Amino acid sequence: KLALQYARELNQWAKEKGGKDIIAAKNSIWSLEEKAEVAREQKVDLENRENEVQEFSFPNSIGSLEVVKNYAIDRIQVIFPGKPDQSIRNILGRETALNWSPRENAWQRQLTRNAEYAVENLIKKFNAIEAEEVGRMAIQG
Repeated sequence: KLALQYARELNQWAKEKGGKDIIAAKNSIWSLEEKAEVAREQKVDLENRENEVQEFSFPNSIGSLEVVKNYAIDRIQVIFPGKPDQSIRNILGRETALNWSPRENAWQRQLTRNAEYAVENLIKKFNAIEAEEVGRMAIQG
């Protein structure tokens, strides 16, 4: 707001001196205040949106987990009931770009379409790992 007010004052000063506007009326800078207000309203709408939670259960080594779309902090989160083993943690960081958040007690990253896609692929990978383990157990069994 202050920058736009200053630009208006500069234009007024230029006109008083007999010149043209320093920043033309067609310049996109004049629409920034309106765009900022729309962005603020959208952010408030998202912050007030209820989180989406999906639970997944894997019978063997992975166990269970929750995937949370946390709109208040703009994060997608993967939450395990306990600390996952090192191989799972490696997959979380390397293949999904999820980072551990001690504050949220979750693996998370910014909530984007790419992040959602990465978590979807993570679930598919966990299903494949479980299927492989079940197959191995049936062969050995």
